[in-house]
Amino acid sequence: MANTFINSTLLSKEAAVEFSLANTFYATANHKYEGMFTNATYKPGTSVDIRLDNGAIVQRGNSVVAKDIKETYETLTLQDLYSTYVEYDTVDFSTKVGADNWKEQIFLPQVRALVGEINKDIAADAETVSYMHLGTPGTAISTFKTVDTAGAIMFGRGIAPAQPWYLAITAGDATELKASLQNSFNTTLNQEISLQSRLGRLSYFDIMMDQSIAVHQPYKDDVLTASSIQVNAAVSSGSTIVLKGLTASKTGIIKAGDVLEITGVQSVNRITRATTGRNMQFVVQADADSTAGGLATVTVSPTIISDTNNPNQNVTNAVPEDGVVTINGVDGTAIQVNHNINLSYSENGLYIVTPPLAPLDSPDSSVFKDAKSGLSLRVSKDADVANSTNRMRVDILVGYLWIGTQVVRTMS
Repeated sequence: MANTFINSTLLSKEAAVEFSLANTFYATANHKYEGMFTNATYKPGTSVDIRLDNGAIVQRGNSVVAKDIKETYETLTLQDLYSTYVEYDTVDFSTKVGADNWKEQIFLPQVRALVGEINKDIAADAETVSYMHLGTPGTAISTFKTVDTAGAIMFGRGIAPAQPWYLAITAGDATELKASLQNSFNTTLNQEISLQSRLGRLSYFDIMMDQSIAVHQPYKDDVLTASSIQVNAAVSSGSTIVLKGLTASKTGIIKAGDVLEITGVQSVNRITRATTGRNMQFVVQADADSTAGGLATVTVSPTIISDTNNPNQNVTNAVPEDGVVTINGVDGTAIQVNHNINLSYSENGLYIVTPPLAPLDSPDSSVFKDAKSGLSLRVSKDADVANSTNRMRVDILVGYLWIGTQVVRTMS
């Protein structure tokens, strides 16, 4: 029986469709930088600067003083190549799979695996980027208010609701939220939940259930009393804060991805630079150990900018000495509870590029780049005639970048 392979050109097109439909984050990301990767092939490690919105200082009166523009960028770097590579013999193909089922049983599982792995990595990357937060670790999202509060935080920080906003949540949180909203006085919402088991659009957000939501695991070998943790020395600018009041000589007592806030230091609207009325929140960038004196040097994001003459000011005032620190937004031993990192974000909160790869030097290797989305995938097939086996490889090159100012973490 002759093998009736679908050629790699058609397969790469079908893979692109499957990928764009199944990948939550790719489907909702900003792809405007795809245009920088159109006329050549690229490799892991290539980077591009993502320009962020500049702030501005408003002056009054006839006489004004020129202010410097503070250009800000973040770097998007291409990841290592994502690939699947399978081998199967012609007997299996003929007697167990069958030519008609080859695409569904052999090809599409490879694409779905790529989608899942990339989605998982993108979700995990948000752990040390998403610093604005709400919710209670270990408690499911179950109210409209929780969803709406995430939008209120984004709006208060100056994120324009005119652009699309998205909320990616776990299946468990989606179930709890649907259960609490079903039978509300909203015919459309009831039909969506009861007949299609989906939330659709709620509050500011298009809501998507995603199986790749990351879980943050804080330090668990000791009880930390949040009210006893304080700032050891004032910080007016920079990304380093020294904490005191921790248990002495503990390894990894503060974990990368922990979120903290400091009483009396509030965030500001990025446009008006007026206080939002909420404490500024920070996310820890790397595990930190405590010394014999109960001190820990913590690197946080975003960088603290308290200078009122800086158009990118993000806090109302410097972080004060002895300022009380709360970790993960709750008190007492609850800081030791794992939590899901559900993500609310704007279209400008996530950038993704998938640059083209060069075809392999193989008789059947094809690269397809979708003209609309910019998505590029490579599918290559060959055979080992000595052992009567067929081989297929699917590759995608991806770069992604979360923008912390455009993302809110809802803990659950």
